[in-house]
Amino acid sequence: MRLALMRHAKSSWKEATSTDHQRSLNARGRTDAPRVAKRLVELGWIPEQIVSSDAARTRETVTRMAPEWPTPVPTRFSGDLYLAGVLTILAEIHSTDAAVETLLLVGHNPGCEKALLWLTGEPLTMTTANVALLELAEPTGSDVGPGAAQLVDLIRPRDF
Repeated sequence: MRLALMRHAKSSWKEATSTDHQRSLNARGRTDAPRVAKRLVELGWIPEQIVSSDAARTRETVTRMAPEWPTPVPTRFSGDLYLAGVLTILAEIHSTDAAVETLLLVGHNPGCEKALLWLTGEPLTMTTANVALLELAEPTGSDVGPGAAQLVDLIRPRDF
């Protein structure tokens, strides 16, 4: 299985919201999200399924990416992924249907960076709208243990 592990696009700290969960994207985030999706399409990393945190900024990231996919992608928003740790992220990957060849998981830091370290053994920085493209050694449904993935690429909006 291929996993595209993404940190949400840049969010706004200027607007007054009652909770962190409600923060939306800022102008750069609204621009970066579709650009990242377009880049994933160019690279042939089109998700067959998306699992995302249910926070406003992750929802908006996924929504702004959607027009770039050649066809609609089934998407599930999970409250469990809001500020999730490694074990929760791994459980989401593990529970993905084995028929899914490419999964896009959209979350937050530090969970994304910690999951990336767990899966690849590489301590990489995941700034906003970054996507780590991973090849999992084991099929979905198998244990997703340390070193279970190989880093193929790290997509950063600032690079294109």
